[in-house]
Amino acid sequence: MFVVGPSIKGGFYGAMPSLTKFDEYGNFVVTTDFRSLYATILEQVLGIDNKSILGKSFDTVGFL
Repeated sequence: MFVVGPSIKGGFYGAMPSLTKFDEYGNFVVTTDFRSLYATILEQVLGIDNKSILGKSFDTVGFL
């Protein structure tokens, strides 16, 4: 996932996916839950508790 904007701290966040390890469908194994990115935007940009939208609390990612 790409996040773009003036407040974004550039870089790669999360563990690098393995180029030799795949799931049962032949896809890369996910290393970062996309809901953590949503949680970060909800809390740090919109000022909303992420649990109220996502159903449970997710850790935020430090890209802002």
